[in-house]
This record gives sequence, structure tokens and C-alpha cells, in this order.
Amino acid sequence: LQPSRPQPGTTVQAHAEAADADGDAVRVRYEWHADGGRVSGGQDGSLLVPEQLRKGAVLIVSAIASDGRAESEPATANVRIGNREPAVTAVRFEPTDGIKPGETVIAVAEGADPDGDELDFHYEWRIGEAVQSGDRERFDTSKMKRGERLSVRVVASDGEDESTPVESQYLEL
Repeated sequence: LQPSRPQPGTTVQAHAEAADADGDAVRVRYEWHADGGRVSGGQDGSLLVPEQLRKGAVLIVSAIASDGRAESEPATANVRIGNREPAVTAVRFEPTDGIKPGETVIAVAEGADPDGDELDFHYEWRIGEAVQSGDRERFDTSKMKRGERLSVRVVASDGEDESTPVESQYLEL
């Protein structure tokens, strides 16, 4: 089965080879099961993984060969449904404007995880293009000067995968 950790909404492909002792043409059909029930589709070996399958569910495929007169015993294989990547959906500052050097700025990040996993956010602050140390949602502007621009790059993590980074708008002091 390919891929080895399919995700809901992606295609998983099964491939089986069979031969007939009499030299008859052989056709292979596939049956799919997950969470104790049958999954419709995929008789040709290609299955769009249903969106309702959750991370960690086992997807089982059975391949049955037939020469038109008799069928083989099913050959089975299985894969676990993989984790889907979280996303940062918004980044904003509090307060939104009127910041003076020495005040604390908070990055408020919002995110979503299609698997329902809890998210942790990681922060990379920048003054202009210079990356600052620290990985917290709060940033002390005491070392900044009026007119300098502050931004933050945020990544969401669900413990298995990280999102694509999202960069905030600039906040000018």
C-alpha cells in the first residue's frame, strides 16, 4: 500500500499480482474496511481515504483474484491513517497600535488542526530583519527605538507535525 501513512482526503493505492494455474486471465478486485465497517469505492485498488477516518485508524484492503470461475482467498494488507498538518489561521498584536519602546507586545495566534489535536505555537520575533531570541508570545520592546518595525513569525505544532510559518504585519513603534 502506498503511501504508508495516508491522510483523509488523499488517495491510497493497493497493488496485487495474481496468476492462474490454467493460464486464464485473472482479474483482481479490492475491498476496503476501516473502523469495523466497509469503505465504499476502491475496487480498482485506488481509494480516496474518507474524511471521517481519524488519525490512527487502521485501513485494511483485501485483494481477491478471480479467473471468472473461481476466486482466491483474500490477501490483506493494512495501513494506519496518518496525522494531518495543523495551520496558523491568524496572527495579530495586542495592543494593535500606539506602542512605545519599553512596552510589552503580545502576539495572539489562532490555529486549526484537522485532526482536533491541541496546538502549541512557536514564535520568532524580528526587529526589521534581525531575528530576536526567545520563543514566547510576549515581547519586551525596551531595547527598541521609535520608528523600528516589529514582526513575528508563528508556527503551530500538534506534537507530530508543524504548520507552514505565518508572518504578521509589521508593527511600527
